[in-house]
Amino acid sequence: MKPTSIIFIIVSVILACVGVLLCISANNMANEQGIGLFSQTGDADNNFFTTHEFDSSDLKKIVITAGDVDVNVYGGAAKDMIELVNFNAGTYDYTVSKSTLQLSDNQGIASLVDLDNFKINFNGFRDYLNYFKYRDKARTVNLYVTDAATVVNLIITSESGNITLNNLHLNKDTEGKCYCDYKIKVGSGNVTISHVNTESTMIIESSVDSKINVTGLQCNELQVNAVKGDLALRQIDFRHRLFVNIKSGNVDYDRTEDNFSELNVLLQAGNGLLRVYGNTVTSGKYTEDNIVTPIVGPEDTTHAAEGGEETTAAESGEKTDDSVPEPDTITIIVEDGNVAVY
Repeated sequence: MKPTSIIFIIVSVILACVGVLLCISANNMANEQGIGLFSQTGDADNNFFTTHEFDSSDLKKIVITAGDVDVNVYGGAAKDMIELVNFNAGTYDYTVSKSTLQLSDNQGIASLVDLDNFKINFNGFRDYLNYFKYRDKARTVNLYVTDAATVVNLIITSESGNITLNNLHLNKDTEGKCYCDYKIKVGSGNVTISHVNTESTMIIESSVDSKINVTGLQCNELQVNAVKGDLALRQIDFRHRLFVNIKSGNVDYDRTEDNFSELNVLLQAGNGLLRVYGNTVTSGKYTEDNIVTPIVGPEDTTHAAEGGEETTAAESGEKTDDSVPEPDTITIIVEDGNVAVY
């Protein structure tokens, strides 16, 4: 290495050290005088908040990807806003286009330097000092959306935090029906869903260990896939399909209906107890087939042709719709655990 390069490196290190010392000194002086050195605002518990407002009237997709972070999504808000609790500048990526909002956190001081995109998220040494000051505090994302939101896809992922959805009526039409697909993914965190309305699908996935509580959900289809954990369902109104598959855990399903009318049902509890409307099923498996899917084909559709002779649709050359709607179903499978439906 050339002597000039060595000198340059030494000078850079000295300047960096001086900068850190000056920031520490300024921070101490500011604290003594009750002056906030950093731009975030704090509460009584010394949590610091950063907020971003956005317009959801044309927004179609929201994607939040987080690590050890709790994510809360609240509907019925007065204005659209995302609130970041104890997130330091440079440790998250937040972008909003006309149709998509994306947020991803980058926990760690190394995230202040983005080598992949040749970008340095450096706003001064205060960022680094702020990072060390709040790096051990719990982080939370609070997303507030109005009832005018036109979001058709909401995707929330948290590796080890909790996810909460409350009072969501996204993409509502003039008749009051809502059309938004939800996909919730957690690792070891818990999921709480309450008072969500959609004519579309909600998918909940857990890859490690979770407690999942769903109350007051109206949807076309609900899917729950979990490796380990407990699932509680209350006040569920699904129009087409309920599918639950848990490797190890328990399912507690409180139905508002007192039977399985107009449903095809498969309930299965492996190595556990299966109870259906107060009755214990000793085999660990319970089925009901209340809907028989008819076999419909061109040969089944006949009509009288000219002259009084009956011909099939295929013979007459008419187009027919051979598709038959799938029956409405409940499928709950727990490989190792208990299932209770009542």
